[in-house]
Amino acid sequence: MRVRMIFAVLLCLILSGCVSGDNEGGGTVAEESILSIREMELLQVEDPDSENLAGMLQRNGSGIMVQIGAGDRLGSGVICGVEQDCLVILTAAHVLAGEEAIRVTFADGLSVVCDDFTCMEVGDAGLLRVKASDIPEENRENYLCAVIDREIFEKTAAGDGCIVMGSRDGVAAEAYEGVLLDHWIYMEDYGCHMMWVRAEGKPGMSGGGLFDRQGRILGILSGENGQGEVAAVPLSLILAQMGTE
Repeated sequence: MRVRMIFAVLLCLILSGCVSGDNEGGGTVAEESILSIREMELLQVEDPDSENLAGMLQRNGSGIMVQIGAGDRLGSGVICGVEQDCLVILTAAHVLAGEEAIRVTFADGLSVVCDDFTCMEVGDAGLLRVKASDIPEENRENYLCAVIDREIFEKTAAGDGCIVMGSRDGVAAEAYEGVLLDHWIYMEDYGCHMMWVRAEGKPGMSGGGLFDRQGRILGILSGENGQGEVAAVPLSLILAQMGTE
């Protein structure tokens, strides 16, 4: 496995604009990038309580999701930015553990092998970098970058509605609405603070995204307890390890 320094990943996110907050959505694609990846459009509804937000996110945001094959395991991932020659994907660290190469399948069916990935030191989060040369130009228009907005993340609180989305039976095949139980709770199993959500979770959704009701990413799905509760690595914890906070 070819591991790169974490600040190299930070650089790719800064280049992509996904953590810069330069526009209303929270991210743009760097002009220098040879990849052209659009940011996902946020969900816009007048009455969220009367809409199937999970279904809307699947339709609007399937392009941000990937399915990850790691040995005999399946996991999920979220496209979070671009670098000059790479597409950067967030996932759960335990999905990557012990592997030398990972198969990444996109929403349009393209499947590539990635050997450039790393696990973060705190929390169950990992990053993959897929080379642009492995992605045909005709496929690139199908992919989207997740909306990262730190200010919105900091305003989230217990009781807020949310959406979990993963790729167990296919890319972006599972999406469920839920409620945030705790924005920042210490969990001994992880040895760090996590987000705690009441929502349906299934094996294979690990590495998928926790989103707010408009589709902004709040964290990365890590585990579920079989009782309709899911733990997620908070966005702030991921960004802090990248040196942005």
